[in-house]
This record gives sequence, structure tokens and C-alpha cells, in this order.
Amino acid sequence: MRMPWPVRRAAGLFLILLTMQVLVAAMAGPAQAAADPSEVLQGRLVYYDVARRRPFQLDLVTGRMQALPVSPVAQRRDTSDSWYAGPISGNGELVRIDPIGNITYHDGKDFSQTGGIDMEPLRQMNRMPKFYGARLSGDGRYLLGYWELVDGQSEPRMFVMTRAGGRVEGDSPLRYRRSDALFAIDWLPDGRYVYLAGDSLVVARPGAGVESQVRLALPSNVGVVQGGLWASPDGRRVLLLLPQQLNGSAFGALFVVNLDGSGLRQLTRPSDRMIRARVRLTPAAPTWSPDGRHVAFLMRGVNPGVYGFASACGPVFVLPVDGPLQAVDDLEDVGRFGLVPAGRKEALQACHATRLIWTR
Repeated sequence: MRMPWPVRRAAGLFLILLTMQVLVAAMAGPAQAAADPSEVLQGRLVYYDVARRRPFQLDLVTGRMQALPVSPVAQRRDTSDSWYAGPISGNGELVRIDPIGNITYHDGKDFSQTGGIDMEPLRQMNRMPKFYGARLSGDGRYLLGYWELVDGQSEPRMFVMTRAGGRVEGDSPLRYRRSDALFAIDWLPDGRYVYLAGDSLVVARPGAGVESQVRLALPSNVGVVQGGLWASPDGRRVLLLLPQQLNGSAFGALFVVNLDGSGLRQLTRPSDRMIRARVRLTPAAPTWSPDGRHVAFLMRGVNPGVYGFASACGPVFVLPVDGPLQAVDDLEDVGRFGLVPAGRKEALQACHATRLIWTR
């Protein structure tokens, strides 16, 4: 039976279109899977190298490694310094705090010392300073963080000081438990700073005080105790590390939220087997990529050597910030999320109390 002309005409057009699609596909070559993030990530990552037992900066494109200078105090004590960075959009200086509290500033490319604050006068007064983070502003003029004068009478307090140690602001005017927010503070690229005060997101300017304060709409099982905060490179969002109660145990989870408190979204959660076993692993030391599209982090726990779940030296993970919620398991998800730098076949490993710093 002969098909009517309209049907034959439609069938002919369909065959022509199908043939054209096949030809285009053949010219384009075989279909490509989505690019592995480790193949396209840019910038340099500061981390504690497992084999060399010291911090290094790794170029993710070339694979070149450069050792960070170890302070004399850390060398004598065979321990580690703490490193911090200002905004990615800033002048690139890094801050090093040695084991007894001395602060030095270093160029982000060759690590030459560019200044610092000697804490010896305070130590001579038996007021041993303990810093919980110390980050330079993007222009290098101000230092921000929390510190405690360990004299048996002081509580941690927020500080803003000049890079030479002069006082700008002695503490936040808001009421909240400072000990719950020691690492929930960061600079914005426009010279303001942002921090958590309880469950409120606060923006302030050095010498001018608080500019805005918004309460976060956190889920009922998410708290702020020992939370962390990191501003995005463009200053429009912040990354939060917050405790989440699941199956009677506290796990850490990463969230992202707009600077005005809107758009709160969860990025990570513990795997189902971690929740069932109540193995309290948490993302740690998160850092934004320079383009603001990814976040790198470690997995750490109360018992970092739990067999079958975690090890003291674990992989560096990387996730797209605007991707779906991901269940992350330290040992089982290396293949999915492990960061494999240029020239390597296995995911990058980091040990100890590493603070990852991702720079341009």
C-alpha cells in the first residue's frame, strides 16, 4: 500500500535530518565525557606534603613544587607552622604563624619575607599570644582574626590591626560565643570583612564597624559551634563549614550562601555508611578555587585512623561549587573527587593539620 504524499514527505525530511546528524557526529569525532576537574583546574595549592614532611606550594598545571620556608622555632621543635592567606584577589601575601605566635608576611610567589610582628615583648610580660587565624587584607594594610592572650584570664577576641601590630578594632560589638567562631571570619575583596556571630552573617569595615547583620535560615539539625567561613573570590558568597546532627552524631557539612544571607545551599553530606557507623568525619580546610567555581577540602575526624573509613594522611578532594549535593566518604570517594595534579596518577595526599590555600 502506497503511503500518502504528506506522510512520504515527512518521512523523507526525517531521513534527511537523521543523515545530517550522523554526518555532523562523524565529523566531530567520538562523544567526549565531561572533563575531569583535575585536568582543567588552574592555580597553585599550598598543602603539607606527606613524603617531605613540610608545606609546599604545588602548581596544578605544571606540577612544579616549591617549598615554603619553615620558621626557626618550628625547625627547633620539629613541628609545623600555620599558614593563612588573604583574598585571592589581593596582593598575594601569605601569613605564617610560628609555634610560639610570631607572625611573618611572605610574598606569595617566592615566599620572601615582607614584614611581620615580633611577639617577644608580650612573652616577656608573660602574656603568650595564641592566634586562631591571621589574615591580611587584600591591600596588605590590615590583619584580621581571633587571638587570645594566654594568661589564664583572657577569652579569645576578634582583632583588626595594622600589619605592624597597631590596634584598629579590639573586638566585635556583638554578643556571641567567640570560641564557637574562631575560624568563621574572612576578608572580602572590597576591603570589608565578614564573620559569623552565632547564626548571623555579619559584614563590617575596619574602623567603621558593622554594616550589615542577617540571620541565616539554617536547617533544624545544623548548628554553628566550631563553624568555619571562607569568602568567595568575588565576594558575593561565603562557604560555610557547619556541624550537622545525623543519627545521633555530629558530622561536618559544607554549605554556600549569598552575602545577604539568601540562597543557602548544602554542598556535601556524609555517606550513608558513615552515618550508620557514626564515624565522625568532616570536611576540613576548605578553600575556593581562584575562579570561584570549585572548592577543595580534606576529610578529617575525631578518630582519623578509623579502619575502613579514614587515614591520618588523606586525599585532597575537589567539587564544583554549583554542582549537586554530594555524599563524600574519605576512602571510597577518592576516584570520584580526588584531586590529581598534572604529572601524577594518584590523588594528592595531605597530612597533619593541613590548611589548604588555593591561589592564582
